[in-house]
Amino acid sequence: MKLPVGVELDGSVYTEVKVGRADSLVIAKTTEEAERGNPYSAILEWNVGITENLSGDSGTIEGAEIRRALRFMPFESAFALACYGMAETKKDDSISGEYACPKCGSIVKAERGETDGIEFDDTDHLYALDIETLDDPRAGIAITLEYPVELKRRDSGEVIETVESFVMDWPTLDQCIRAHQKCPDAEMRMQFALYSSALRTINGKPCDATWKSAFGTRFFEKMDAEDMATLNEEMKRYSINVTRERICMKCKTHFDAPIDLNGFFASGLSKKAPRRDRPSRGQ
Repeated sequence: MKLPVGVELDGSVYTEVKVGRADSLVIAKTTEEAERGNPYSAILEWNVGITENLSGDSGTIEGAEIRRALRFMPFESAFALACYGMAETKKDDSISGEYACPKCGSIVKAERGETDGIEFDDTDHLYALDIETLDDPRAGIAITLEYPVELKRRDSGEVIETVESFVMDWPTLDQCIRAHQKCPDAEMRMQFALYSSALRTINGKPCDATWKSAFGTRFFEKMDAEDMATLNEEMKRYSINVTRERICMKCKTHFDAPIDLNGFFASGLSKKAPRRDRPSRGQ
């Protein structure tokens, strides 16, 4: 599998993954993490279980080093890998979904079934998705703000710095895990904490841990919605969650909607996974 965004690790970049099938223990571990409310840790456990090796110009990573390498994997690639592992495990790459028409609200279903003895398949297919890839992520994500952000002192309102541009590294799976631990019940704050941890430079100057701690989250909170949309669009440029045209059968509206892959990944965990035996308190 070619990764949407390559993995930078110890000065080398890895762009290919050999994907295998998950066994019962991997499914059980992943399900446990998901049930505990740790979705990113669940993806890590799953990916460790279905990754046979990572490869690039500098060689191959396998065995005990895979877990560490996967923590450094950009999240867009980590989620894509999880889905490919699910398709391999289920031996089925069809993606079902329901999409609301933006004009009349009717639901357009992408499903597979049978009508009058005739089978049909309107689902999307993972292996047919046209995904743009970025082999070398080391340049990061560079954004020039249309609406510069003024960072002020909380007590006096004095402007400390006006941010006009920044460079952010591609957020990794490990950063997602840590940001979720900080903000488990606030999705937007979790996103801002994640972006803050990935900041590399502000106005062309290196962004250290002190700056991130003092201003990182506040910077993204105060960012204009249009600039935030630009950042999110750039991040989704190399994403498995591509858009597809849908047609509403009721009002005939044609509209584009991102493929919903969350249900695809979860579908393989919905079957009852075998639980690991736990000793009782008396043992």
